[in-house]
Amino acid sequence: HNVYSLKEGLPIFRVNTIAQLYECLAGHDALAIPHHTAYHPGRRGRDWSVYNEELSPFAELYSIHGCSETDEELIGLRQNSHMGPGQGGGTYQDALDLGYHIGAVCSTDNWGDMPGHYGNGRMACLARELTRESLWDAFKARRVYGVTGDRILIDFSVNDGVMGSIVRVRGKRVIRVKVVCSDALDRIEILRNGRVIDTYCHQGRWNLPGPGKRSRFKVRVEAGWGPRPNELDVPDRKWHGELTLEEGRILGVEPCWVSPGHGSPQWQGGRVKFDMVSSSSDLKERSQNANVFEFETGTDRRLKLRLNGLEEEATVADLASCSRILWYKDECVKMLHELTGLRPGSPEREDIYYIMSYLAKIHRVIPESGYSAEVVIEDDEPLKGETNYRVRVEQRNAQRAWSSPIWVRPEEVSQ
Repeated sequence: HNVYSLKEGLPIFRVNTIAQLYECLAGHDALAIPHHTAYHPGRRGRDWSVYNEELSPFAELYSIHGCSETDEELIGLRQNSHMGPGQGGGTYQDALDLGYHIGAVCSTDNWGDMPGHYGNGRMACLARELTRESLWDAFKARRVYGVTGDRILIDFSVNDGVMGSIVRVRGKRVIRVKVVCSDALDRIEILRNGRVIDTYCHQGRWNLPGPGKRSRFKVRVEAGWGPRPNELDVPDRKWHGELTLEEGRILGVEPCWVSPGHGSPQWQGGRVKFDMVSSSSDLKERSQNANVFEFETGTDRRLKLRLNGLEEEATVADLASCSRILWYKDECVKMLHELTGLRPGSPEREDIYYIMSYLAKIHRVIPESGYSAEVVIEDDEPLKGETNYRVRVEQRNAQRAWSSPIWVRPEEVSQ
C-alpha cells in the first residue's frame, strides 16, 4: 500500500499486516492505496478479506508491474521476476465481486527519476479545483480513474450519478460515456458487474474533414532510437524542434516522456518550440520520447516540422494519410567513422547507417472526429441488487483507460 495524508506530519507506522495498518491510520485523515493487487494474495498481492473502503477508496489497477484488473492477462503481471505472475483472488474485479465500493487508478509505482513515466500508468482525478483539499475530496469520493500513458479524458455517468458515486435508480439506466483521446479511438466498452454489455467500435465511423473546413487535430512527434546500450559510447541525445502551421493555432502539448530532462514546450499562435532528450542507457527501457501536439487548422493547410537540422513539410491531409520518418543518415555516417573507424562508403550494405541512426517519427495526424466520441445506451435489465457499471477505453495505439465504477441500487417502489 501507498499511504497519503491530507496534512503534513503523519507518523511513520511500522506494521506487518493490513489490519494493523488500518488500525494505525484510524483517526488520521489518511489513505492507504493497494498496489499490484493481483499477485499471490498475502505475498505482495491483496487479500481482500481485510478491507476498509474509507481508508482505501480506490486501488491501483495498472502500473509498471502490469495489470491487476483480472487474471485473464490483458496486460499480465510479468515485469517483476520475483513477484509474478498474477493470479485470481486478489484482482481488482475480485474486490468488486465482493461488493466493495472501490475506485480504480493507474500509477507508475516505482522510485525512479521520472514521475508520470509514460506507459507505466497515470492517475486522473475529477477535482473541482487544483488544491490539496479539492483533490482530497475527489479521492474520498472515488472521482478518479487510470490510464496506461496517453491522457485519455473520460466523462462517465449513469442517470445523475457521476464516476465513483452510489445512486438509487428506478427503472432503466441511461449510461453516458464521452471520451477525448490522444490518438485514434479504437473502442469503448461498458461493463456491468464485470461483464461487457456494450462495445462501441469507433473504427470506420469518422473521416477527415474536407478542404477549407477548419477543425482540431492531434499529431504525435516521437524521437529517439539510435545506438543501443554497450554498442557505442554516446551521450544522451538532445532534440530541438519547432512545429509551424501555415495557418491556425497551437492549442496544447501533451508530454509522453519516459526519461527526464526535457524543456517545457513554448507556443504562441501557430508555432511551438520544444526540447526533448532521449537516452539509450537502459536496455530494458525504450529510448523514444514524444509530444502530442493539438492544433486547429484546415486539412489543406501546410504543417512544417524542423527537428535537429532536418525538415518535413506537407499538408495536414497528406500527413493524415501516412506517417513519416526523419532519418539522420549523414550524422550516423560521421558518428560511426569517428567512433569505430568505419570509413564512409565502405560497408557493402548501408543497413548499418539506418540501424545505428537516430530517428524521429511524425505519426499520422488524427482529426477530432477520430480521437473523440460520445456513447449513450440504455440498460433496462431488472436489477437484482446493487450493480456496478464501469468503462474501458482503448486507442488504436493500444493505450488504455479504466474508469472507476458507478454503483446503482434499485429504488424500492412504494406500494
